[in-house]
Amino acid sequence: MPRYDDSGPGTTGPEIRVDIGGLPDFAAAVRGHVDGSLRGEVQQAFEVYGQGVLFGYGWSSHSGDVRAARQRYHRCLSTTSQVLADFLNTAQAMVTAAEEVARRYSDSDALAAASAQDITAALTQAYSSARTAQALDRARERRFE
Repeated sequence: MPRYDDSGPGTTGPEIRVDIGGLPDFAAAVRGHVDGSLRGEVQQAFEVYGQGVLFGYGWSSHSGDVRAARQRYHRCLSTTSQVLADFLNTAQAMVTAAEEVARRYSDSDALAAASAQDITAALTQAYSSARTAQALDRARERRFE
């Protein structure tokens, strides 16, 4: 049985076969995960991380080692929070892009006429648009803080 990721003589490289008809189901499944457990879990992490560094107060605060540990832990909390926010934003943008492409190619004639390059370009453009919209929203939020 041939594997699609094996390059044989005269081939240009790995081949990926995608059933674009499954894109709406994929988008719905990922949206369910993002809007369901993922967003809630990230929010819970933000609530805990938002409490800041909760050790090293009192008599031990005069220790240089404890002060250094507090600073490093604060950087770790900040970095982790940013990574979680980026992950959530990326997942949201991916869902938005998949939904847009599924909507654009929901008609069987449009799907039949679409090439793999058309689909790739549409996904890339929709993903970029979603990320740009998120960046604008974050900039507006910062302006009003």
